Amino acid sequence: MSIGRLTSFQPIIDAYKTQIMNQQRDEMKQVQQPASNKVSYEQLEKTVQGANKLMEPSQVHLKFELHEKLGEYYVKVVDNQTEEVVREIPPKHWLDFYAAMAEFMGLIVDKST
Repeated sequence: MSIGRLTSFQPIIDAYKTQIMNQQRDEMKQVQQPASNKVSYEQLEKTVQGANKLMEPSQVHLKFELHEKLGEYYVKVVDNQTEEVVREIPPKHWLDFYAAMAEFMGLIVDKST
């Protein structure tokens, strides 16, 4: 098996152009379709209310925490009802790892010079 040398980007450019043209054609088809599937205001309101009810139990709030060793803030996404931490941005264990590595590097490198 041999791998040929790429001498031109033209095949890639042609494939990209074809993909873009196909997407534009599909978008035009969607725009040109008759609007026979109109949704009434009542149906829309009912759907939105259902979505709001679905989202009620999963409402969250943000909590900003200061990492002790780094002196940097990170964000906790906390569930309102259970006070459970849903996500940390960036994850606290990454910050702990970074702080440990920085401390380790401080032991190797003499900071007094």
